[in-house]
Amino acid sequence: MGIKSNRIQTVILVAILIGITTILMSTFMGKSNLHGIVAILILGSRNIVLHEQSDYIDIQESASILANSSHSNTHLSKLLSRQSTTLEEAIQKYERKLGRLPPKGYSEWFERAKEKKCLIDDYDMIWEDLAPYYQLGGKDFRQRVQILQQNMQRMHHHKVSQGLLSGTSKWSNFLKNSIKSISDLDIIINELDEPRILFNADKDGPALLNQVLDQSKDNPTAQDQIKADWFTVNGDEHLELMKKTCLLHNPLKPLQQPHDFHGYLQWPMSNIYTRLACRLNNSSLVIYYIYIRTLLPIISMTKLSGCFADIVIPSVYYYDIYAGGQSQADKYPWKSRTEKAYWRGSTTGGSNSHGKWHNYHRIRLARLAVQNSNILDVALSDTTQCLEQDCIDIRNEFKVAGKEPFDKIYTYKYALDVDGNTFSGRFFRLLESEALVFKMTIFNEYFEKWIVPWEHYIPIEVDFSDLKQKIEWAKNNDDRARRIAENGRRFAERILNKSQMECYTELLLLEMARLTHMDE
Repeated sequence: MGIKSNRIQTVILVAILIGITTILMSTFMGKSNLHGIVAILILGSRNIVLHEQSDYIDIQESASILANSSHSNTHLSKLLSRQSTTLEEAIQKYERKLGRLPPKGYSEWFERAKEKKCLIDDYDMIWEDLAPYYQLGGKDFRQRVQILQQNMQRMHHHKVSQGLLSGTSKWSNFLKNSIKSISDLDIIINELDEPRILFNADKDGPALLNQVLDQSKDNPTAQDQIKADWFTVNGDEHLELMKKTCLLHNPLKPLQQPHDFHGYLQWPMSNIYTRLACRLNNSSLVIYYIYIRTLLPIISMTKLSGCFADIVIPSVYYYDIYAGGQSQADKYPWKSRTEKAYWRGSTTGGSNSHGKWHNYHRIRLARLAVQNSNILDVALSDTTQCLEQDCIDIRNEFKVAGKEPFDKIYTYKYALDVDGNTFSGRFFRLLESEALVFKMTIFNEYFEKWIVPWEHYIPIEVDFSDLKQKIEWAKNNDDRARRIAENGRRFAERILNKSQMECYTELLLLEMARLTHMDE
């Protein structure tokens, strides 16, 4: 009775929260975009969790609802079947969903997307990321781009002019394949793995809209308020900053001890470089600032919804490293694989100095594995991001196995995908291995609207409190586990490929190019 009562209270309180947010957001976003914002809140409550001790009662419910249909990869089939097949149909769907016509260059993008077998209609992440800028208008967007250009902190600036790309960075090759219909655009990409725009549209959006309305009345003081004021915080203060600024934790459950949290939330790795430079007063170490509270059009590889307002793009790591379609899974039959969850990784996840590593998520996993070697084959591959004594202490407590070839994953039924400093860059390859992937993350990426937990992978909590039970479920439901693993591979090969990354990025840049020239 206690568990059911708590669930009922949870549902009621979440409904109230969404209702209140919907009313507030109608002022800022307009009715046509409300469904997207509510979707962000619901999705965020699933992924963006500081701590949530799992009752684990839900595992059979989730499995029975989703895994029963997993043999047919239901969601992927529906996703593909609902895509437009003609340009006219695509334009109608676009206009019906967004209340505006597609951007200039859309017809050329459509033809390329069809040729590459990309999705045509399902790009909600793009439209949600850009929704605030569409509300604010083209003049405001151009001003924010100019302000950002004047004070960039660890950013790459590329300019597109008449379809040609200028500027050099690790993104150059990726962008060159995604600008074919772009005539004029400034692209500013975050160099770091971490998100940067600490702006909560739910809380700050109405005030920002009023500010821009004042600006349209030629109020000079309102224009002066749009500044690129970067800042950073002491690592010890970072968690408090996140808690105060973001909708990161489940309001129905109190935050617990630091060892339950994600390492990024406690002391992100970017902070250590700033502090080290200050301490050594070394001119060769560039002091930079991590965050900004102003809404600025910065493109990043990831963000945390309800906290950051970066514009998400496919990671260059996926594009350069993950070619897709190279799986060797067919050589390793499911029945011959070891019934353990495999993971190797270094001690990324935060600044491992002065004993802080005890609290971080990868160390937490390694510690859990020591007591559960019957179901976990987990080892650290290297110690990094630590002072000398901390590295020694980690090696004294845990076995450091060194790097192993990726092909070893093919000999296991289960694979663990665990965040490092931010998102994990190996997720796509793990899915293609046809091992059942157990994924821990708090970060949002471009593909999350398409992938479905319990159909393509199994989600696990940041504190790993549910990991043992979910592995046991997989062992006791081998056919379902195998089907989810097969679904994950098919999804990765069909959706998480270079062509789809290019289609996503080109459409995003087309939308940004329209914003650049809107109202001119």
